[in-house]
Amino acid sequence: MPDVKSILSRNIRILRKASGLSQMQLAEKCEVSNTFIQQIEAARQFPSSRNFERIADVLGVEPYQLILDPSKKEIPPDEKHIALWMLDDLEKGLQEDVKQRFRTLRESF
Repeated sequence: MPDVKSILSRNIRILRKASGLSQMQLAEKCEVSNTFIQQIEAARQFPSSRNFERIADVLGVEPYQLILDPSKKEIPPDEKHIALWMLDDLEKGLQEDVKQRFRTLRESF
């Protein structure tokens, strides 16, 4: 079961990418440092309530949606949120598949 920091970091990363923003652009729009956004996305830091609201506002979601875990059914996420999670899972799977293919290729030499 993922913790709140992990869910938050994943949701921010997914929504940021879906919005076409770099970490630097998100940081500028939220008036925080790029390092701060990097730490949040790495689940090393949790934003203050003020920054939490800023991030949600810039990403175009309600603050509660940033900590929504689609695997739970208590509060149903919207369709966009579910689709973004699925795309993130697919992207990770593809990245792992490519890594495995490179490992196999490297081992064959």
